Amino acid sequence: MNQAHNRLPLTDIVRLIIRHEAATQTAKSKLNVQWEREWPLLDKLMTAARSGDLKVYNPGEFQSIALDKLQQPSLLMNCEAYLEDVDAWLDLHESRTPFRFARFAVMPAPLANQLALAQARTVQHSIEPDVRRPVTRHQHQEEEVLRVIRELGHDPKKLPKQRAGHRGIKAAVRSKLSFSPSIFNKAWERLRKSRDIGEDEVSPKLE
Repeated sequence: MNQAHNRLPLTDIVRLIIRHEAATQTAKSKLNVQWEREWPLLDKLMTAARSGDLKVYNPGEFQSIALDKLQQPSLLMNCEAYLEDVDAWLDLHESRTPFRFARFAVMPAPLANQLALAQARTVQHSIEPDVRRPVTRHQHQEEEVLRVIRELGHDPKKLPKQRAGHRGIKAAVRSKLSFSPSIFNKAWERLRKSRDIGEDEVSPKLE
């Protein structure tokens, strides 16, 4: 694995670790693993970057970012770290977390595919660093809402209309995210205004 393939943004790193944990849990505890740990683990990695325990890099650059040049959290989460450095940090600070990137060759196929796709995106961004724009906090929130809608098997632009006395899709999505009600409602409203989500009389499940 060359240097370009051996780095990922902190957000992708966290998602792969948490999805691995979620895949090993029972159906009852799976959601708790994924939604309760994603943001706390990301915060720990960003704290490690700010303290110098984990070196991070701007896309396309090979000199680590100086501590006094580190960006605010909404941008820092898109900085990249070498996977072996993350493994070393996990060994020291999260030793009970079983996932290590060094073992990715024997990952279950779906997780290995996710890692390959994330690495491919990172390589493309390193080739054309000016193309990549950091994901804003609002964009991240909106992407998470859309992702959960799809995980529930719905087309975001053809959501079923809520029926009286029945729990709607919005409530189902909100229950799976750790956002506060205010943040979630604002993200939902932004998506509705941009027409990235919409209601339809007939909302077929996605295959």
